[in-house]
Amino acid sequence: MPKSLSYTPIFRGEFPSDAQLRWAAIRKFVNKWCMPEDSPLLDLSESECQNWPLLEAARKNCAGSLSYSIFSWLALVEHAAISDAPYIRDCPAFDPIENNVDAPNASDATVILISGESDVFWSVANSRLTEDDPPVDIFQTYDSTSPAFLGKNHSVSEFALKYLCLYNEHSLTNREWFSANGTEEDIRLVQEWFDYSLVFDSQDGLFERFALLESNDIVAIVNGKRLEVSIFCEPAALDLPEFLRSEMEHHVNLRQKYKTT
Repeated sequence: MPKSLSYTPIFRGEFPSDAQLRWAAIRKFVNKWCMPEDSPLLDLSESECQNWPLLEAARKNCAGSLSYSIFSWLALVEHAAISDAPYIRDCPAFDPIENNVDAPNASDATVILISGESDVFWSVANSRLTEDDPPVDIFQTYDSTSPAFLGKNHSVSEFALKYLCLYNEHSLTNREWFSANGTEEDIRLVQEWFDYSLVFDSQDGLFERFALLESNDIVAIVNGKRLEVSIFCEPAALDLPEFLRSEMEHHVNLRQKYKTT
């Protein structure tokens, strides 16, 4: 059965406290946001993921007691490698941080993602690899004059959701989409207009400020003062704030000009 083209808020301004509930919400979001209309629903159960090499290596490293959240992340990226959805820009890994970063504070941790340029590394402390949803430390090697440590996400699930939004900016099933750069006041007014606002306060060096804004049939991803907006109905059916309406019209006009030239 084809996926519905409408959108009903999934997170509703809250990130569940339980890791399994968090990942259930993330998988639901990925199914709606990142997967083609005719693709089967994402499952990623233990039985489906047997013999996937990255997961097998991670299980052996943790003597079978792998974190639920790390398992869910590795299962998601292994699935993406097979199906090409969701889009994962970088290189999944399960590798000692010492193999990648030479810095005093980069030790006793395992890298779970390496940037395509091999100069940014997302890692989890080895002492926390069995926790349900451990924090993620981020290191860089692209600037030797700056500290190797870039920042931190509070959990693997938070890192995963933000990462997916960073590189899957617009839903595959939207009716209209556009990007907008605004002032602090523009972003504040837009955030107030939406029914729900999921905000993360961790400093990770990638998002200046991250929020996932949801209402029926419209979603916006906030990264600092930039908005990525997906609309799932005729835009005229939504009473958009003036800033969003004008930015959408500008974007649509530019796109039309590009098509005609």
